[in-house]
Amino acid sequence: MISIAYINKVAFAAWSSWLEELSPLWKGKRNADFDRTMNVYGFLPDVGDVSNDRLILRRDDYAFGAVPAAYRDGDIASLNANSSWLPMPSWCGAALNGLKDPVAEILGCPWRVLNVRSWVTRPGASGGPFAWHTDGLPKEMLKIMIYSTPCDKEHGGLAVDIGGGETQRLQGQAGLWVLFYNSKLKHCGIPPTLGERVATEITLVPWDHFILEPISLGTNGQYPIYPLMRGDECLTTVG
Repeated sequence: MISIAYINKVAFAAWSSWLEELSPLWKGKRNADFDRTMNVYGFLPDVGDVSNDRLILRRDDYAFGAVPAAYRDGDIASLNANSSWLPMPSWCGAALNGLKDPVAEILGCPWRVLNVRSWVTRPGASGGPFAWHTDGLPKEMLKIMIYSTPCDKEHGGLAVDIGGGETQRLQGQAGLWVLFYNSKLKHCGIPPTLGERVATEITLVPWDHFILEPISLGTNGQYPIYPLMRGDECLTTVG
């Protein structure tokens, strides 16, 4: 049986090489402030619809052809104690269309959606994504976080390392979105102190044309193993 570590290694190499080949598309065109700070944010309307359905993270819940995260049993138990996963938000397609041009202008080229995941975080969450970290994905594989709850002291949000031993906690109303170099910029999720924090994560890459259809690869799916694999080729889940 092929190990998850081997799948991750093969996929990382394939995507790193492919994105390096595509890099002339955006070289010299990327937003200079984004390259300097490694994050940029804005606001989207109408992202408050949250499903009442709750899902749990399972190691085997990833689409065939997708790269799963290599969680240990203790990691999964901790994440499920802190959070509940959600079905694809009903507003996701409209949100991606709304982000089409702003994100392309920042990246200097079109972009492709690889995966969408949403979850609810409860007060008191710690460790894992709530500790300072980088995501360990290929360097040009980026993420957008969209918050359906305000980013403030009560609802939590996201903090980023701005260098020099200083950090910045992002603040804003519901609908805040943040595009960032998640595998280069140290960051951490901030749990709520009251109620719930509702977040949607979009994994994306710069591409030679737009592919913005929302697709979910499962609670433990990260991105397709091979760059030329379409999202709909990964939709049969393992678990």
